[in-house]
Amino acid sequence: MTDWTRHYDEGVPARLTIAPRPLTELVAESARRWPRRAAIWSEQGALSYEQLLAEVRKFASSLVSIGLAPGERVAQLLPNSPQALVALYGTLWAGGVATLVAPETPIALLERQLKDARPRIGVVPSPLSLELEEVLRRANIESFILSSGREYTRYLRGWLRVAARLAAGRPERRYLRWRRLMRDANEAFPRVEVDPSAPAVIVYTGGTTGSPRGVVLSHRALVANTEQLSAWDARLRPGQERLLCALPFYHAYSLSAAVNLSMANGGTLLLPPEPTPDSILETISRFRPSLFPGVPVLYAALLNTPRLRSYGLSSIRACISGAAPLPVEIQESFEKVSKGRLVEGYGLTEAGPVTHANPLEGKRRSGSIGLPLPGTEALVVDLESGQELPHGEVGELLVRGPQLMDGYFEAPEATTRVLQGGWLHTGDMAQRDQDGFFYLINRRGDVLRRDNRLVFPRDIEEVIYEHPAVQDAAVVGWPPPDPGPGPHSCQELRGYVCLRPHRQASGEEVRSFCERRLPASMVPARVEILAQLPRTRLGKLLRRELGRS
Repeated sequence: MTDWTRHYDEGVPARLTIAPRPLTELVAESARRWPRRAAIWSEQGALSYEQLLAEVRKFASSLVSIGLAPGERVAQLLPNSPQALVALYGTLWAGGVATLVAPETPIALLERQLKDARPRIGVVPSPLSLELEEVLRRANIESFILSSGREYTRYLRGWLRVAARLAAGRPERRYLRWRRLMRDANEAFPRVEVDPSAPAVIVYTGGTTGSPRGVVLSHRALVANTEQLSAWDARLRPGQERLLCALPFYHAYSLSAAVNLSMANGGTLLLPPEPTPDSILETISRFRPSLFPGVPVLYAALLNTPRLRSYGLSSIRACISGAAPLPVEIQESFEKVSKGRLVEGYGLTEAGPVTHANPLEGKRRSGSIGLPLPGTEALVVDLESGQELPHGEVGELLVRGPQLMDGYFEAPEATTRVLQGGWLHTGDMAQRDQDGFFYLINRRGDVLRRDNRLVFPRDIEEVIYEHPAVQDAAVVGWPPPDPGPGPHSCQELRGYVCLRPHRQASGEEVRSFCERRLPASMVPARVEILAQLPRTRLGKLLRRELGRS
């Protein structure tokens, strides 16, 4: 196996010794070291580490008082806020398992996820829509804690009187106001002891390749990934970093690379009021973050904001981009504006989630997802034989490390298909160079076969991104493939693009651009201009929604 650790930044350890401990110890330790430092800031409130720990203990006390037992699940449907942070760590402090669900999940899918996870308690926003209320009832959740979203504004500008109205006929034993529940709770509530190998969270996959599954991540796995990410940044300054969190807490990437990373190192987590470019840039201008984990579509959206340089992005020291491939054009353009370092990384929910990243200081490889993090192993294997392939050849990426999931929630057969002998079969096609840098080619299910040759859509998309009018691009096969592992045979290729603001181009112009740069077998038969491409909130492309007409 190649010794890729030779290319780590100076100061990054080749190996890590990770002591088993519960995830909540990250907050407790930071509260001991930096009690008065701001742990989180948002327009919904601000909490120091001392205040955060007290609220976490009170929330845990409240959960136990309404009947939560160790190992039982608490569903969280809150947007990014101090309340979401308190609910997450408070659930773990009480020995529970946090089930993180996107508040904007379509109702039918939300109901399936809740019935799958079977949480005993739900933490939900108030006012509660009638549609959401009905779904929660059908999911047989026993009790609900309603948050107005304004509970912690007193730490910014004094108490506000906010009424949390309850619809007529709601029994008090089921619907509980956050403030009322916390008012008399015990802020010295002792942590419920849990084995570090016990489940900490259930996070649902994005569903880009099929139905979303509940991924079980243990305390041990989340602590390991947090320590790996901390070690990767040799210039990390404990107690001094400001970390901009523009990604939702419920996503595994945000949970590890933003929330847990910040909490473990006494950072201040900055939450923009809205997940919009203007709101994010205003937060950057006002609070000067030093770290900014993100996704390609987010960086691209910021680049298209008028007067971008006037916001002053020079405080940003480093960014790791995940969740989707980072086009080189976006990487280079963002670095010119911010003067910070934007590198591509890689991970997936099942891997806790981060497994690879490019060096933050040393030489990176454009188009590469980087090197395995300390303590992580990676292989590229033949799809049919399962044998490891030499560098330069394309096969399926396998990863192994302490950050991997325990499995899919109550789905042993599905777990066995992807976890074999300690190795996670990612379903991604990749190759490795002679120095140990890995390159993501495509999801296995996205690979196409045309005229008995394999076609990787990302290779074509990278060329399309070079067109000066193109902001986003995707290539799919026609006719649309049936669901399955791939590669899929197709008769022709079709491209879909959306344009930069105030730029014009026709589909035929983009196609001609491809003809001048690609072999004939890789040129799309047609290119269609769309207002936007179908993507998840984290920027993952939903290819199955393209090419249906």
